[in-house]
Amino acid sequence: MRSIFLIVCLSLITVQVFALSAHKKRAFLEAVMKECKLEENGSDADYESIMAEKLSETGPGKCMMACGYEVVGLFDQGAFNRGAFLHIARIIVDNDETKLKEAPGIADECGKITGERCQQAYDFSKCLHDYLSMKILKYVALLLMICGVTFVKSDDREEKKKMAKEMMFAMSEDCREQEGATEADLDVLLENKNPTTKSGRCLVACLQEQFGVVDNLKFVPEAFVSVSAMAIKEDEEKMKLVKEVAQECKDVTDVDRCELAMKISDCLRNALKKRNVEF
Repeated sequence: MRSIFLIVCLSLITVQVFALSAHKKRAFLEAVMKECKLEENGSDADYESIMAEKLSETGPGKCMMACGYEVVGLFDQGAFNRGAFLHIARIIVDNDETKLKEAPGIADECGKITGERCQQAYDFSKCLHDYLSMKILKYVALLLMICGVTFVKSDDREEKKKMAKEMMFAMSEDCREQEGATEADLDVLLENKNPTTKSGRCLVACLQEQFGVVDNLKFVPEAFVSVSAMAIKEDEEKMKLVKEVAQECKDVTDVDRCELAMKISDCLRNALKKRNVEF
């Protein structure tokens, strides 16, 4: 049976949390998961893993996730509550309609998962994790094409680069056709270099224009920041640096759209490197 504490937490989360800061929202989550840790006989390691947004692989850890989902109303006796998911998503993104656009798709995809209570919670968490990881990688791939960002060093860095190339190929289809660019041009971008061919340089221009980073031969700092935000995943310190980068490059100009693309790419790449910003 759920404790009175958890019921109170649930009511607070679903009614009052819109008005709370990110710090206080996390405090609510910590309180819920600490109680779930007690209910499910979880360990400190399970708790720390979940709070670090990682998947807990232990039995009690999986049950802690199930407990948490039940507390906030996502699951009731194994049934997924789509409405609760969309409501919680709105809370998480502070009513940002742009960020909410993908929530229904996530709900439809991950909400289909069934199974034993604790395993269902684990599989649901993995679905969310994989979906969001792919979304983030998509925007990293876009940043690779428009300004040559650097991948964070990690054990799966090469695998991420391979996946990023596949995404780059898919996202650039229209621009490749329009500018006559080749896969070789994409390979150059993947190595954080500027294309040497006219078609490759104009490919970057087309992509910058397509995603609003350049408009009417002018760099749009706000658009670059918005794209970067999708790849950074709420890293406030990194976002601060990205905004500095955008301002540093806001006055880059050229009458030739393809040369402008290279100048913007160079400026952004160098400014990011100077601040040690990786994605």
